[in-house]
Amino acid sequence: MARWPPLFAVQPFSRAHRQGSAHSRSIVRKRAESRRGRNLLSESSVGLLLASLLVLRPYSAFAVLIDSSQVPPLLEMQAGWGVSLSEWRADGNCDVATGLVCDEGGFVTSMTLTSQQVPSGLPGPFPTAIGSLTHLTELALDLSTGGAASIPDSISSLRRLAALHLSGAALAGSMPSAIAQLTALASLSLLDSNMTGSVPAFLSALTQLTELALYNGAFTGVIPDTIASLTALQRLMLAHNNFTGSIPNSLSALSSLEYLLEYL
Repeated sequence: MARWPPLFAVQPFSRAHRQGSAHSRSIVRKRAESRRGRNLLSESSVGLLLASLLVLRPYSAFAVLIDSSQVPPLLEMQAGWGVSLSEWRADGNCDVATGLVCDEGGFVTSMTLTSQQVPSGLPGPFPTAIGSLTHLTELALDLSTGGAASIPDSISSLRRLAALHLSGAALAGSMPSAIAQLTALASLSLLDSNMTGSVPAFLSALTQLTELALYNGAFTGVIPDTIASLTALQRLMLAHNNFTGSIPNSLSALSSLEYLLEYL
């Protein structure tokens, strides 16, 4: 896959950027340092982002049974992925060890399936049944094996979703417009993927977004000015794609931006 030359830098969004100066030279690193930084990010970024969903969650004194309405989509997803998770059944408990967290009523609020739960990774395709788990607030999946997995349009039903973290080489296709319906999203991470196409203008609908991470993918085109409308954005990671042009000066208006991983 063609890549831009590895002249990348990780740094806080500087005052020079906010004043609209053209690519401060102070953020350029030596090629050797940049290559080393890219390797470290590629190996550790997904684990750090997804593992964070497993910590500091409240647990009740007793196990919570999965509500019966949640079982059919869970079974359909297991069948689609060809995996077997012991508690994903009619009499199963919500169990973080098998990737599920539920509220007191037994509705699935978090699904996290990484190498800890499924060591071989999840194969494509991406089951459309995910759209039936409408109580989800967190979804983190490692789609690392098998055929191409496009994000299904049914994801638009997850109106409570605050964190969507998808990664893996099987993750492909363009970013679906269904994501624009997820207006509660605070964190959108599509990492280490084969996703293609441009960064869509419809992301401007995600006004609650504080983190947008698209690095190490196959996105193309220019970085749209519409990202500047995401005024709550604190972390923006776009490196290691196939973008053309430069970072638009309009991003200097993002006064909340604290962290930028960019290309030069």
